[in-house]
Amino acid sequence: MTYPDRTCYPVASQNLKDFYNLVNVYMDSVLHPAITPWTLKQEGWHYEIEDASKPLTYKGVVYNEMKGVYSSPDSIHMRRCKEELFPDNTYGVDSGGDPVVIPNLTWEKFEGFHKKFYHPSNSRIYFYGDDPVAARLELLESYLAEFDKNAEAPKESVVEWQKKRDTPWSLEHTYPAGEDGKPLMSINWLLNEKPLTAQEEMAMDVLNDLMLGTPTAPLYKKLRESGLGEAVMAGGLSTVLQQATFSVGMKGIKDQSKVSEIEKLILGTLEELAKDGFDASAVEAVLNSLEFRLREFNTGGFPRGLSYMLGSMNQWIYDRDPIDALRFEKPLADLRARLAKGEPVFQDLITKLLLKNGHRLTVTTLPDTKLESKIREQEAAELQAVREKLTEDEIKELVKETMTLKQRQQAEDPPEKLAMIPSLSMDDLDKKVRTVPLAVGQEKGVKVLRHDLPTNGIVYADFGLDMRVVPVDLLPLVPLFCRCLTEMGTKSKSDVELSKFIRTHTGGVGLTTSTSNKYGAANKVPEPEVVSNIFVRAKSTYPRARKCST
Repeated sequence: MTYPDRTCYPVASQNLKDFYNLVNVYMDSVLHPAITPWTLKQEGWHYEIEDASKPLTYKGVVYNEMKGVYSSPDSIHMRRCKEELFPDNTYGVDSGGDPVVIPNLTWEKFEGFHKKFYHPSNSRIYFYGDDPVAARLELLESYLAEFDKNAEAPKESVVEWQKKRDTPWSLEHTYPAGEDGKPLMSINWLLNEKPLTAQEEMAMDVLNDLMLGTPTAPLYKKLRESGLGEAVMAGGLSTVLQQATFSVGMKGIKDQSKVSEIEKLILGTLEELAKDGFDASAVEAVLNSLEFRLREFNTGGFPRGLSYMLGSMNQWIYDRDPIDALRFEKPLADLRARLAKGEPVFQDLITKLLLKNGHRLTVTTLPDTKLESKIREQEAAELQAVREKLTEDEIKELVKETMTLKQRQQAEDPPEKLAMIPSLSMDDLDKKVRTVPLAVGQEKGVKVLRHDLPTNGIVYADFGLDMRVVPVDLLPLVPLFCRCLTEMGTKSKSDVELSKFIRTHTGGVGLTTSTSNKYGAANKVPEPEVVSNIFVRAKSTYPRARKCST
């Protein structure tokens, strides 16, 4: 899992032997990788030529992946925003690799970077689970003992703080587009020059939700209903890096001249919110929704240990207390207390971090129907220039390298190497079948399945609606119907009121479709029955669950 300033290698298993097998494989791979020049050629880039009479081409896994990434206007736009917001530190550099400059990466730089930064002194090692602590430490010792215990992490791995500018600025650039390409724009802020406190970050999280969290939130709603573009770019608050950012804009803009109107609309709405604040019921709804998320900590559908690891890394990677990122009771209580006193918490944040923040960048990305051909021509010219400098023998050597690389890619590992892969025997498997407790009942003529599980006081409820009653000609409208149910209000509640109700009383309500095969003797036919449902999925704390059901 790669980030602009870290790489994470998570492994997990519910079988203890399998878990340690995986840990061994990953520790060995990270600390003693079989990196050779062939690794860079395959995973990074290489010149490819199979016939000496043909032109050179660039190939490589990452090279091709990044070309795909930057075929997206959104990706090109976001990359330009980040480069400009962080001109002086590592965040201004494309960690994934710019396809234009990937071919400048040499084997020496590649190998040197790994040796320097992928050293235990520059790592954080995290365990979660009920395995014996002593066994963990012994396993780690077997790998770490050979490294210098006094080694210090390289100074270059410390991310320097980007100094903020005093005056807003803007820029335009282009992306390769077809005839239907349209402009996109966003306003972007760098928020802090020192670590945010837990309460500040929590307050910004609430403010972000208040302004952009749902299609009915005021900033999102004004942009959506403005007709100035096809969709809102609600990037909002990002705190995954050392310095927080905030971003909002629109894409699918019908006319380039509308960009200034969108900017005025965004800034004008922020000024209104800074002056008038937010409805108390909206604030309470967002606070309840936030508290639910913090208590659940994304473990409703995500491994708990991995959620804790990712949360702690937002502090730990910058040499701050990793546990601070997981504590929320006190900062949440303090935030509620400030709001109860009538402090204009969110108005002050809008004024300080957005309206009076000089490090504000407006980026407009415009379609260019000729840019793609220009890029291809530039690449072809670059490759031709390289070829012209090569001798016949060097070209023959590249042809040989190309064929060798293809053979290596297609070759199977020899038996002696396959035998080194750790595996499990039948005796290592748990012979006790793990079952989910199930109680089947009836309620108002509807079959109800209940699972009594430890959910930390949260009720997860799925309501299945049989789609066989939907006429075939209406099936294409089902996804739109699913969105309408949560975004368009009801007979007794407007869209804004429904959104507030959901966020006040639940941890979220969503709709999905499911199509599967139903097997079993009850069908009395050899072929499985196709079952299609719309599932209304909701979650809530125990005390609020009954009110939600009514």
